[in-house]
Amino acid sequence: MSPSVSVIIPCYNGADHVLSQIKAVTVQLSPADEVIVVDNRSTDGTRNVLESAAAADPRIRVVPAMGKAGANYARNMGIAAASGDLLLFCDADDVVSSGWVDAFSRALADHGVAGGRATPVDEAGRPVGPDLELHEIFGGPPYPIGANMAIRRSVVAAVGGFDESFIGGHDEVDFAWRASAAGWPTVFAHDAHIEYLQRPTVKAAVRQRRSYARTAVQLWARHPETVDPHGVSFTGAVQNLAKNAPRGFKVTLGRGSFDDAAAWGWNLGLVEGHLRYRILGSPPARSIPTPGQG
Repeated sequence: MSPSVSVIIPCYNGADHVLSQIKAVTVQLSPADEVIVVDNRSTDGTRNVLESAAAADPRIRVVPAMGKAGANYARNMGIAAASGDLLLFCDADDVVSSGWVDAFSRALADHGVAGGRATPVDEAGRPVGPDLELHEIFGGPPYPIGANMAIRRSVVAAVGGFDESFIGGHDEVDFAWRASAAGWPTVFAHDAHIEYLQRPTVKAAVRQRRSYARTAVQLWARHPETVDPHGVSFTGAVQNLAKNAPRGFKVTLGRGSFDDAAAWGWNLGLVEGHLRYRILGSPPARSIPTPGQG
């Protein structure tokens, strides 16, 4: 008998998108599998949408996650509620492609952690950049994007869940690095493909990239045994922020492009991360639930 699958979908204010993702997932599941949709403090009617979906399909379960905001917290709540041996993760505003579940199930037959392929798209579903595969940062092991990854439950039992001290990014990197150190490097599953919705506005893109950069410095400071010790530089971050000031000015005036937003947000976040986690402070204490905790 094949291991059962639990698809975990963190969801915040996803009323406009989540049903498309749920439908794309459920058509790929067997009767023994399940979808865990984690409502993380939604205020837009998401809960009603999810409860209606769950009433129509017993494989769909709605889990509230009201303790704190954050995809890592929501994913941990989903893990605690899930019953499957294979834990597959996607986001509420993306859409998985046909064969996504099978591709990850095959990858996890011999491996503990897998990441898939993502095509960045806009609100109309049009590609807006090259496909994303596994990533690397600071010389560390390859890692998946959190919106398209899969984990064997035995790996979570060994290393714990996602570190909730990462707010806004890089919790999946931290998890993949801990798993790799314990003997489960991330493998790439090409056919586990998603359409990866990008931020709809320039301001939202700035916020996202700023969070990514800030938590990248947190990651670097958290893993001295893994990273390139020369992989970050406060002086370089300040110089790049000054260099990109014209792009930031355009963004502030509402004239900037998404490329301007990405560059400006990233440089803001790097400086913020250096100040918060290296110069004026240090990374916050780990917050990793043990298996079975919510």
